[in-house]
Amino acid sequence: GSGSGGSGSDGGGRGPVTTWQRSPDHCAGAFIEGDFSSIWFADPQHGFAVGTAGVFGTSDGGASWHCADANANMNAIWGASGSQIYAVGNHGFSPEAMTFDGSSWTTHELAGGDVLTGVWSATPSSALWVSGGYGDLYSWDGANTLTDVLPDGNDHLGGIWGADASHFVAVGESQSGGSYECTNYDYPTYYCASSVDGSPLNAISGADAANVWAVGPHGVIEKLTSSTWSTQTSSTASDLYGVW
Repeated sequence: GSGSGGSGSDGGGRGPVTTWQRSPDHCAGAFIEGDFSSIWFADPQHGFAVGTAGVFGTSDGGASWHCADANANMNAIWGASGSQIYAVGNHGFSPEAMTFDGSSWTTHELAGGDVLTGVWSATPSSALWVSGGYGDLYSWDGANTLTDVLPDGNDHLGGIWGADASHFVAVGESQSGGSYECTNYDYPTYYCASSVDGSPLNAISGADAANVWAVGPHGVIEKLTSSTWSTQTSSTASDLYGVW
């Protein structure tokens, strides 16, 4: 997740937002109950949260939220700036994505693929990496083309984040209920491994390669330093779906 799943680069934007979208009439500015799975901020005041309730935005640092699109079912969000924001999810069992240009959202119907769970890119000009609910990794052009890079492994990937184009990590849940992780640290070779003992992880985000955090069920928080995971103290037993 943004991360994605997750959620994002580290969730931070590369410039302030100069304009902001008004709530569409069909949202009526209301808050719709639902499960939110990912969050991303362009600057300390402006951000979006996505999930089964739709896409919601804030322009006051999260003190209040407005509905941006009540019909979307996005699972993850990431942005390169306040005018380059990407969200991925699904419409039924088909993959779907949305992009934000600083003033409005555009929906992209994607051919092929499955439920999309995470999105991230090394630079605004490069292709985006997208994780899938059935263990796939995709390359996405930010429009309507989704390319399967790592085929279905039958495990679940919940989020993706990277320090640079040659160092990203996608996390999720193995078929046995443990952790599942894919990396490209030996780029261009991709390595995936599952662990019966490890906790499933829903989302990942980081500040740099030495400071990466992932979250999961029952309040699980893990920190990745280089190639070593360590369990962090958590003050909640609730399931965690996003980190930024």
